[in-house]
Amino acid sequence: MANGLKHAPPHLLSQVVNMIQNDNPFVKQLCQEIHMFSLNQKQSENMMKARNEYIRLIRDYLNSATIANQLEEIVRIDRVAHNRNLKQFFGDNRITHLSFVSSAKVPIIKFKMNGIAIDLSAIFCTSPPSTCVAAKFINAYCQLDDRFVILVTFIKTWLRSEGDPNDHLREFPNSYALTILLIHALQWYGIVPNLYESHNEMFNPQKVKSWDDIDVGHEFTHPLDENTVAMHRRKETKGTLLANHTFNMKNGSIEPRRGREAQVSIVDIYDTKNPARSTRSQFYVMNALSLMRMILLAPAPNMLHYIMQIPFRQFMPPVLNHMQNFHQTNQMNHVNYYHMYHPNFQHFSAMPYANNQNFRSNSASNPRIPPRPNHQETEKQYIKR
Repeated sequence: MANGLKHAPPHLLSQVVNMIQNDNPFVKQLCQEIHMFSLNQKQSENMMKARNEYIRLIRDYLNSATIANQLEEIVRIDRVAHNRNLKQFFGDNRITHLSFVSSAKVPIIKFKMNGIAIDLSAIFCTSPPSTCVAAKFINAYCQLDDRFVILVTFIKTWLRSEGDPNDHLREFPNSYALTILLIHALQWYGIVPNLYESHNEMFNPQKVKSWDDIDVGHEFTHPLDENTVAMHRRKETKGTLLANHTFNMKNGSIEPRRGREAQVSIVDIYDTKNPARSTRSQFYVMNALSLMRMILLAPAPNMLHYIMQIPFRQFMPPVLNHMQNFHQTNQMNHVNYYHMYHPNFQHFSAMPYANNQNFRSNSASNPRIPPRPNHQETEKQYIKR
């Protein structure tokens, strides 16, 4: 179907008019903020000195005489000491394509673990870096919404295909900066919450003062509690969407309902194919509740007798001789049959009248309350009455 689409005419782009002009004050302010952001991403003189110092320390460490005593049976790949016995560090994961990138803003070691590209930053510091908290912060959003990982991967892949793959080594915002910008955009539109404000004690770098505070385990990859994740992932079910939306047959769209008249709905959960299986009108809901109350408090005469005739005919076949006689003489429709052969039915049918003294005293004075049924009546007489 997509192959049948026609290409846009060449003169179409020349006719497209930008609705927001470049001299718009908001557009100018946005351009200035983007320019300032790009300037802040550039390496300053102090950052260049720190980067060169890191590179020097790494090279001195790799070329030192004590490295042979620390790593057994090593292989040097691009000035990187690679331990052959990787299982004690990485388990059964397969490590390939090991390399050292000295031209990056922060010196990193690149490798692939089971085919997944990983960048490992190198730092010589006695205190834990703030990047540990930053990684935990991103892991929280990955745990909060599975779509966040897909969106980040898509944007990074798209930017890599659109621009120079080496731009991130120079002045272009790095991968972490792009992820933070995406989180800010999602927070702006209310798609994800601000976890730094709601869980400040968890992502505050000032509270991470030693390496003992960094536990790279399940709590590091899944820092949020189950309640926070469940509250965010709570989505409307298909039934709720159908109850709160309606089909507009005129334009072929799904539109939200303007609002329910009543706070409750009566829905048949078994007959799902019936289009008239539910009611939302306040009048019909209140009428149904009133009728149910009247049925339970003051049932009509012989109402229960008449209701139970149908299920009794279906589920109680006449297998006994006396029941066959009733079938032959057509006496099974007689009310006395149920009192003769169903004492429990006779007991329950009289319970509303036996247990309600007010009903007995008020039945004569209140015309709305029906009189006590006469069990000598036949069904035809009852229906006629």
